[in-house]
Amino acid sequence: MRGRRAGVKRFCRHHRGVGSTLPCRYGGGVIAQPHTARGRGTRRTAVTRPVRALAAILVGVAALAGCTSQVRSSSSSAAPVPVSPSAVDPSPNPTETLLPESTSSSAVGALAAGFPVDLLPVPPDADILVSAADPIPGSTDLQVSLNLRTSLTPAQVLALYRTPLTAAGFVEAPADQTNAALAAQATFTRSNGDEILVLGVLDRDGIRTLTLGGRVHASS
Repeated sequence: MRGRRAGVKRFCRHHRGVGSTLPCRYGGGVIAQPHTARGRGTRRTAVTRPVRALAAILVGVAALAGCTSQVRSSSSSAAPVPVSPSAVDPSPNPTETLLPESTSSSAVGALAAGFPVDLLPVPPDADILVSAADPIPGSTDLQVSLNLRTSLTPAQVLALYRTPLTAAGFVEAPADQTNAALAAQATFTRSNGDEILVLGVLDRDGIRTLTLGGRVHASS
């Protein structure tokens, strides 16, 4: 009996101070061990931390996805930039001229008075649309222009004007094909650039439309 009581006392002394005590029949107190409660609390804390971390990651991903969707939505719903009609140069019809508006000395359907036909000949089958030869104030120069239709090929049209112009001392500048709508174009200069003539040929449906214009000396 004494040995049993001594064992119980040793048990009580070993667990004294841990948790709450229960009355001990043999003296001292028996410790109520909170193993289950402590285990649940530890597990709950261990689970809560990664859940919170995962929630934070999901919130960040959702925010990023929202930004991305807004960017895509903005890009897809963005209205196209309207193109101003003046930004696109329509190709002229065969009946259109490439010259500015007629002047007071312009002649429709014929050569204007004073037009330098020796320097700027007209094809035999030409259908003259409009021409002009305007004196430039303060000089002896003429502002000339010519618009006509012909059955000559673009190369033949260039040759028709190249021959008399180069014979008169004009120099043909290197071709600058800046207007894709033209089948041929050329620039001739003389007097260190003081005199200049520019011509272009439009080819539509087998009909060539010539337009030329520039400044020449009246004595040419």
